[in-house]
Amino acid sequence: MPQRNPLAILAAIPFLFSNALGEDKHPKAYPLHGTVTAMRTETHPGSTPVYTDPYGKTRGGGTVMHGWNVYTIRTPDMEYDVSGHRKDKFTIGEQVDFRCERGKVFVKDGDREKRLDLEGQRMRDQPATPQPQH
Repeated sequence: MPQRNPLAILAAIPFLFSNALGEDKHPKAYPLHGTVTAMRTETHPGSTPVYTDPYGKTRGGGTVMHGWNVYTIRTPDMEYDVSGHRKDKFTIGEQVDFRCERGKVFVKDGDREKRLDLEGQRMRDQPATPQPQH
């Protein structure tokens, strides 16, 4: 079995963890720019199962409505439907910078970012250009 030099192992540790420490992080880019144009509230009923407690009483069976806001962000060529938590609020007409990655939308919020779910995206309907009359 070959002998390993403990000094060589200790010298290699900073190189192994330099990337994990985040020294080489690039600033995050937000290549998409758009305007919040609409907001709707989605609801979904949730219910608790019926069960019998240790004393023989039947419990549960209640229904509660879960709700969340869905915002439409319009760019020059696409429309994105995004949803987040109740605390993630936008105003209609607000200009936003964002990026899309793996079903998530990251919106720049000052020096932080908001992480939202991508509900859907579609191409914008381009208005027909009128043909000149001769």
